[in-house]
Amino acid sequence: MKLFIAIATLVGMIVGAGVLGIPYVISQAGVVSGIINLLVLGAVLVVLNLYMGEITLRTNGNHQLSGYAHKYLGEKGKYFLLAAVGLQVYGALTAYLIGEGTTLSSLFGGNPTVFSIVFFIIASIFIHHGLRTVGKTELYLTSGLVLIVIFVTILAAFHIDPTNYVGGSGSLLAPYGVILFAYYGVVVIPLLKEELTEERKQLKKAILWGSIIPIIIYTTFGLVAMGVIGLNGFNALPVDERIASAAIHGTINGLPGILLDIFAVLAMGTSFLASGVVMKKVYVEDLNLHKVAAVLLTLSIPFLIFLLDVFADITNFISIIGLVGGVLGSITGMLIVLMYHKARVHSERMPEYSLHKHVWLSYVLVAVFVGGLVYQIVSFF
Repeated sequence: MKLFIAIATLVGMIVGAGVLGIPYVISQAGVVSGIINLLVLGAVLVVLNLYMGEITLRTNGNHQLSGYAHKYLGEKGKYFLLAAVGLQVYGALTAYLIGEGTTLSSLFGGNPTVFSIVFFIIASIFIHHGLRTVGKTELYLTSGLVLIVIFVTILAAFHIDPTNYVGGSGSLLAPYGVILFAYYGVVVIPLLKEELTEERKQLKKAILWGSIIPIIIYTTFGLVAMGVIGLNGFNALPVDERIASAAIHGTINGLPGILLDIFAVLAMGTSFLASGVVMKKVYVEDLNLHKVAAVLLTLSIPFLIFLLDVFADITNFISIIGLVGGVLGSITGMLIVLMYHKARVHSERMPEYSLHKHVWLSYVLVAVFVGGLVYQIVSFF
């Protein structure tokens, strides 16, 4: 049971609002570039997650990312990584909060802002209660999520127009930020170690399955949604509505659109819970704040950004997750690679699993992160 909860926690952390941006960016880039990005970046994140898992197993005690950075990169490394991860998590929490309101409004009608606030209150209760409650919730929600995406894929496949797979810029870097954001779940790896306290030999298996399942979900869903909507279909929509759920609703009437909205609610809900718990634990375990203060800091910032968006319309879903993933995700990834090699040298205990020391693999990861980071910054300006 604990293994399944650990897998569900990682899948729930990864599969979130980012999945709704994937069909648009791979439509922009073209089907070949889209597949390459989905598979290559998926493989990169599998390795990065395994790196992080080994770091946790080589270290005594429980920490979050910033705590491991402090041990292996020093005080400056800790705060640098904490800033990168914190901004990334806050960006994700804000995206999920906005997305939940829009999706729930699409399902039931009514005001998206009200739905976002109701979701925020319910999610806050789960995050306050902590790991055990969220872990069980992740298992049930993630199981439902996987079943829904299978049904949506099957139903939507009958509406695919092959001509939608033709075209696109062919750029290999255009989808980078959104897809990296969508795959990012490394911050939850320390939680998996805690969930598997008495079964740490299962951590590698949990990380592998928890990382591979999202690759299958994203690739299948992304290609089917691309075939249904196409670049012309996305471009016909306002910029703020170029997400998969809104686009499919406008293309297919009936059950597929409803199921996709349910999928979006579950995906963003599981990621909001896991991200919130991780951020709270960073404040409690690594910055020694009281639990109440940690919860308030975790939840107040995305809520304030959400309120600012309600009144000033400051956000664009695709642009924000692309920037957060491409810049902050790349920086975090490079720091984790460095931490991994430091942890191998200064290991505090014998890990339950150890990857073979292939230095070239780390160079590949860093090259991918540097290339994507530079492209994302240049394209932003």
